Amino acid sequence: MIDFTLERKTDFAYVMIGSLYLKSEDDLRSHLDAVSRALKPGGLYFLDWCLQFFDPEDWDERVSFEAEKDGIKLRSRFHIEPIPTGRSTYKETWTVDVDDHGEHHQFETVERNMALFPQEFRSFLAGRDDFEFVGWWSDWDLGQPIEQYPQVHRPLIIVRRT
Repeated sequence: MIDFTLERKTDFAYVMIGSLYLKSEDDLRSHLDAVSRALKPGGLYFLDWCLQFFDPEDWDERVSFEAEKDGIKLRSRFHIEPIPTGRSTYKETWTVDVDDHGEHHQFETVERNMALFPQEFRSFLAGRDDFEFVGWWSDWDLGQPIEQYPQVHRPLIIVRRT
């Protein structure tokens, strides 16, 4: 999603649940250039959990869940670990194990990402003339502006194409 074009401009763009993977500020610039080309003036861009409201280096837990239905068992694990680069870079590993009636499968994806912190994003956006910051909220609740809630969960960030 660093460089893309659409056949026609749209009113809305949305990047889902942390799926914006960047390796540098150049990647961010290129991504925002592409979104800017894709949106009509006044169009909204929603970023779902794409900014780091916590430092990945401080997150030492592994998130996992298990489910079973009709004899198929699923176990999903997610883990973040820092990569020492001098820049806030981390590795996300998501592993899914499936037991389908005794037949075992494992799927794993490993992504390297640059942590993009909130104030860093605001500063970067302020240096552009094609977007304005609308706001950010916790847990997709417009009644929970992040400035008023110290515990941020699933942040929603909205910017507008000028």
